[in-house]
Amino acid sequence: MEQQAMPDNALSLQTRFANLSPEKQLLLERMKQRRSRARIETSSTISRSPITVPLAEISLEDQDPKVLCRQAYDTVSRQLDTGPFGEFSYFLNYGYVSDLGAEFAQVRVPDQYLNRNSVKLVLELIGDFRVAGRTILDIGCGRGAIPHVLTTFFEPARVIGLDLSPVAVAFCRRTHRDTRLRFLVGDAEELPFSANQFDAVTNLESSSCYPEVFSFYREVHRVLAPGGCFLYSDCLVPRRFDEAVKFLKEIGLRLEQDRDITSNVLLSCDQVACARIQAYGTTSAELENFLGAPGSQYYEDMQTGRMAYRILTFQKQ
Repeated sequence: MEQQAMPDNALSLQTRFANLSPEKQLLLERMKQRRSRARIETSSTISRSPITVPLAEISLEDQDPKVLCRQAYDTVSRQLDTGPFGEFSYFLNYGYVSDLGAEFAQVRVPDQYLNRNSVKLVLELIGDFRVAGRTILDIGCGRGAIPHVLTTFFEPARVIGLDLSPVAVAFCRRTHRDTRLRFLVGDAEELPFSANQFDAVTNLESSSCYPEVFSFYREVHRVLAPGGCFLYSDCLVPRRFDEAVKFLKEIGLRLEQDRDITSNVLLSCDQVACARIQAYGTTSAELENFLGAPGSQYYEDMQTGRMAYRILTFQKQ
């Protein structure tokens, strides 16, 4: 059994972090990366200053990974809500830029479209899936990016967004008012739905924060209707993708498509980071890392192949 460090108010934040298990340290680092990524998208498109979420705002005394994750994303959403354009802050992903390779989006996004790169990534995830008249579940919906894209560009029958963060779900409920949309607080590893209910399940840049990701995969298979599709994308260590594909095949999902879009995401990072650095009129190693600029850790991990950004499409047998 994993040995837990006892909370001690006299310890510094750094010491308390060091006393976490390696798995929880990695999870917290991933959440810190995602908060940085929230700053990137928000500050580059709709805000004049980056979102800052100090690590000290997240309590380490309750070391349950899901509690930490919920606290992190609640904090991100609250920070976004305080911005002058918070009500339009839907997108937290890094985005997609064409590299002249094969693309599968059914819709062309105008060049000057707000959050174009992030919208394009969602459209590439949806690919050639026939949305019209379908019932779709978006797991890890955040502030409603995928439900917004689905109802803006397509005609689904119904879209349910589910997220662990009550603050994010509250934002979605008051902001996305399309009658086809519904938003729920819920756990990706214990979905509150009956079996065989959805024509498609989407999951974008979220699964890397799940403590028991194989439970999530089982739940996706359970709630998908026969013939339904799992539209899945994340940035992971390549070995993690191999494990995911193997497991999903074993439980009855057929791999239809596997696309490495790392180069497209890096191109998007190039665009966003450069625009931000110019807007600030200055630069620093910290700022460049927050922006995913060339030379930052996140960027280098993708560029060197330590991390890969892929889109996977599965169909339930």
